[in-house]
Amino acid sequence: MIEVEKYFVLFQEKCDLISLCTIAEDAISTLSSFAWKEMFLVLYSAVTAEFGQTEAAYSADLRERLQRILSVGGPCLFEFFPDETSFLCYRFKIHDEDLRRKTEMKQEEIFLGADRTAKEFFGNFIGTVLLPLYLKTHSTDEKNIVTHGIQSLLKHFGIDRKRILAEFSKDEAAVLELFLETGYNVKGRSWSRAKHPLFMNTSSKTEWRKECIRILTDSLGEEIRGAVEECSFLYLNVESVAVFFLKNFLIAAIATDRACYVFEEFLLLKEAYQREERHVEYIDELIGILDEIAMAAARRNGSLSEHSRQRVLVWCGAMLCPKIAIQRGFYETAIRWIDTFIQNGVWEDSGEIRMQLEWGIEGYHGLQCVGGMLGYEAVLWGRGELRMTSRVRGMLCEATGEWGEAEQWHEKAVSSEKCKENGEGLLRTLLEQGKCSGVLSRLSSDLSGLGEEFVEEFKSEAALRMGSWGVADFRRNFYYLDHEKHTEPSSVFFHFLAQKIVPKKRGGLLKGVSGRVVIGKMLDAVRERQAATLDYGTLQQRQFFYHAQVGLHTMRGCREGADSSCLSLARVLRESGRTEIAREFLSRIENRTGDVAIEMARTEWSCGRHVKAIQLVRGLNTKRAKYLAARWMGESRVFSARDVLGVFREAKDMAGENTEVLFHMGEYNRRAWEHMRGEGVHNTVPGQSVFNAALKAYGLLLTAPSKYASIGLTKMLNMWLSEEKTTDKTDEIVKQLAEKIPAENLVYGLSAMLPRMCHGGTAVKRLLRMVSRIFGTYPHQTAWALLLLHNSRHELKRKKACEVLGCQSQKTKAVFSEYSRLSKALVEFSNQARTHSKSLYTEMPPSQTLFPAVMLPLHSLLVPPPPLALYPQPVFIEKFLEEFSVLSSLQRPKRVSVLGSDGRVYSFLCKARDDLRRDSLFMEFGKNINEFLPAKMRVFGVCPLDEECGVIEWVQNTATFGSIVSGQSAAGRRSSDGAHKALLRKDKNVTEEFFVKEVLKKAPPVFHRWFLEQFPDAGGWYQARARYIQTTAVMSMVGHIVGLGDRHTENILYDTETAETVHVDFSCLFERGKKLPVPEVVPFRLTQNMVHAMGVAGYEGVFRKTCEKTLAVIQENRDTLMAILEALVSDPFVRWGEEEGNGVYKNTQAESHLRVIQKKISSVLDGVLPMSVEGHVGHVVSQAADNGNLCRMFAGWRPYI
Repeated sequence: MIEVEKYFVLFQEKCDLISLCTIAEDAISTLSSFAWKEMFLVLYSAVTAEFGQTEAAYSADLRERLQRILSVGGPCLFEFFPDETSFLCYRFKIHDEDLRRKTEMKQEEIFLGADRTAKEFFGNFIGTVLLPLYLKTHSTDEKNIVTHGIQSLLKHFGIDRKRILAEFSKDEAAVLELFLETGYNVKGRSWSRAKHPLFMNTSSKTEWRKECIRILTDSLGEEIRGAVEECSFLYLNVESVAVFFLKNFLIAAIATDRACYVFEEFLLLKEAYQREERHVEYIDELIGILDEIAMAAARRNGSLSEHSRQRVLVWCGAMLCPKIAIQRGFYETAIRWIDTFIQNGVWEDSGEIRMQLEWGIEGYHGLQCVGGMLGYEAVLWGRGELRMTSRVRGMLCEATGEWGEAEQWHEKAVSSEKCKENGEGLLRTLLEQGKCSGVLSRLSSDLSGLGEEFVEEFKSEAALRMGSWGVADFRRNFYYLDHEKHTEPSSVFFHFLAQKIVPKKRGGLLKGVSGRVVIGKMLDAVRERQAATLDYGTLQQRQFFYHAQVGLHTMRGCREGADSSCLSLARVLRESGRTEIAREFLSRIENRTGDVAIEMARTEWSCGRHVKAIQLVRGLNTKRAKYLAARWMGESRVFSARDVLGVFREAKDMAGENTEVLFHMGEYNRRAWEHMRGEGVHNTVPGQSVFNAALKAYGLLLTAPSKYASIGLTKMLNMWLSEEKTTDKTDEIVKQLAEKIPAENLVYGLSAMLPRMCHGGTAVKRLLRMVSRIFGTYPHQTAWALLLLHNSRHELKRKKACEVLGCQSQKTKAVFSEYSRLSKALVEFSNQARTHSKSLYTEMPPSQTLFPAVMLPLHSLLVPPPPLALYPQPVFIEKFLEEFSVLSSLQRPKRVSVLGSDGRVYSFLCKARDDLRRDSLFMEFGKNINEFLPAKMRVFGVCPLDEECGVIEWVQNTATFGSIVSGQSAAGRRSSDGAHKALLRKDKNVTEEFFVKEVLKKAPPVFHRWFLEQFPDAGGWYQARARYIQTTAVMSMVGHIVGLGDRHTENILYDTETAETVHVDFSCLFERGKKLPVPEVVPFRLTQNMVHAMGVAGYEGVFRKTCEKTLAVIQENRDTLMAILEALVSDPFVRWGEEEGNGVYKNTQAESHLRVIQKKISSVLDGVLPMSVEGHVGHVVSQAADNGNLCRMFAGWRPYI
């Protein structure tokens, strides 16, 4: 056996790292985890000492060796050194997610160990808690305490060497054997028992926690009490052990009905806080403890029996109070409690549920989540609860922007009860409406008795917004503000000023010169804080900062500064939809010219006063004003085309080649030409004139870098290539423009140009030259796209690829030859029949796995994001790694791993016998639509190599929906199987009644538990669930619009780190699902597990609001999105309809698909009249969730999950 000391000798002799790794690999099977600890420190120190924390210097050989070492030794190392192990796993691309989850799950089982015997519990406690603590700690005192605790427990339970080897793992036994031969004596801190109630007779929450442990152990019996007394110095001196004991013993006491004394203690603490708002430290500790044990019971993933689990939930449901959590600012925690207890049936009384849902609305209000508030409101209405408190109704009005009505409801709440919550709601609505004098008036009268701190805080903000120097004593107000308690932007800002500027002493601000100096410092502080939050600040925060600047400039007597801040504030208010208040602030500005006049016009346009807005900008003689006038005149449809084009020409002449002016000028001409085409007059002289004007505007736009380059090029290509014959003048315009447009802009249209090279017409030669220019500038991106043509079974495609290659230099041709060599190897490898994983080198010799000139087909590299300056540096294939795996799906795709030139390992899926062109087109569509969506679609690289084979970028850290649901518990899997068998037995005669009573009953929803397990922290859980709901809503609406079907449980994935929805397999587009043997009758997947995981509100609230936002954004950008889709379905070799011959298909079916999509975007569904956005969303959501539709779905789609 290789001893640890040998590694130290090697390290001291400065042996090279390769030799260290070789010895480590030889010893890896014999060293215990204790020895691994020392060896790992040697390796980690050697690596970081020689190379630091950079990755570029690592050699490929060293990478492979360390990867093997970490793969084998990682599980034990992660427990001892999480930071160091995570760092090296990241550097050498070892996925440590499974290691983390394994460790967490092991601890979670112990956390739920209330149903175990004392011997089992403390045995697992030694292996899972004490041993890792001993190996991690750097404190000698703590190490001695832990060692003594281990020895005491081993002795107490009579565990000798033989039992250690029998009851502990090999790694654990190697360390525990050492403790049998040594003895430790420690002196813990003295401790005297406190009197009841404990929270009033202990000095800190730490002491209170220990007292709670004492009374719990007293109630759990002699066996537990004896063991705890043996190691009492552990929890008296080590806080992590005390926390662990308290949680586990509390669960055990609740499960065995022995928690009466603790229940009384907790109840008294709650009542004391609600009565006096004291003992904050203890109440926060209580919230944390109860939250953890309640969620542990809700997860159901430990050793707790179902009976004990339900007892814990009921006990916590009686003890937990969302109201207190919300008052303390734990909004996410309160919402998690409400959803968990209602869904688990803990709260059954309708009045109790109504009260908790109202508090949930307040929690969502604190999180500024309008969808969540409206979701809980919908639940209340659905339960027939027509009564809500006035404060809650006021908050709901705030959420929908009805500030006047909100003020009335809050006024009613104050009149019924003058408390801080009601007073805050009223004052908040007054401030939002700019009624600062009203705030000061109320604070001086009926709301003056709500506490000095409360009154002074609102008085300070009102005074600052008014710019009133003498209304508030700012120093005194700053003195009282507590940053830890308040989270609103105003409070945080005042605390910031208090700490940075104003001394903490009482007394008014100086007037005169000294006062102006202080205000100057305040302004600097505001600007500094505003700059710090510029990238992530909310609209509310931005509004406050500008409000503060307006007030401070007014107090300083600086009219110019106050006007500038008023303008900025009005702009932010307009962006947030507060147009009437924005108009009020604009009216305060004396000099209403230039930018002020333009902002006034923008505000009028946002208010719907379009003619007035146009009149304002037409009266100005600036570039921006001319551009806005032309754009608005075109959109308002009030002015003639001649007038609009005349103003556009004026704007163009004044602004030069301004990209915004050119883009919207092209847009107006394009829309005019499309209208003329619909009337059949587009081939007339006026029609050709408009056509050429649009092409010229788009073309001039593309001659310079622009954010409109991608969509401008797409629309220009669609117009130009839609005409089979063009005039000589058009050809000349295109010829001149094509030579001026740089390849940096042309590359955005590569995916649209390549399929159209196979069309007929005179434009093909021009397209060929444009693609050749792109190839010369971006050879790697073009090579991946060109492979589909080069390897095609259609002669015409191969011929076009050869023509493009014929225009290239020898260097570019040599680059493409490498791509061609790789594609042939991958096609051959993908088509080999394999049912199990093995070495790649038996299929492809190592010498044939090196492709240093080939760029990785990552989506981030294949599709350049504008502006091109942000384009990432290419990553090339250094080598293919030996291992590959075969997936179990129908086509048996193979997952391969590639070492990139940046030192990272990337995975890809090689898929045969499947046409990936539709997947590639949908990813291209997704990339473009992401520029508009409220939540982003997850996109990844898809490279078809021919018509039946391709490469797909592997999406890291994801799991399929089916595997997540099935993996929640063994019982869950059996239920799912039973539901599937029940569905199959009925074959096609499944009724809705049978589906609900027999099928769904056998497979109750469990997906929500995954969020509790994967994201145990309340804040992480809330964010993850919000991302899940939002991305599901976005993909649902986008999929509905383009007719995406086949959304079975293996085609929907979830990111295990963020919970974002990821869809794969897009071959079933354009309503093909309706033509399957069992036709699909739902627009998207919205089954019971998905709805239940969204919380009590289900698809109401956040999901519905996100769907509405998504559809509204799609409708606003319908022209752009239709142009993208038109370009993507232009490939005559992709089968959309019937074949003409020689592999060419008619475009009539594609055109029909586009018409259906156009109707959906216009919300024309079953009838002839368009629906509202809300009506459209409500219609498709009800269809998707309807059990009458789900029961008719194919059994393999698994509609019961």
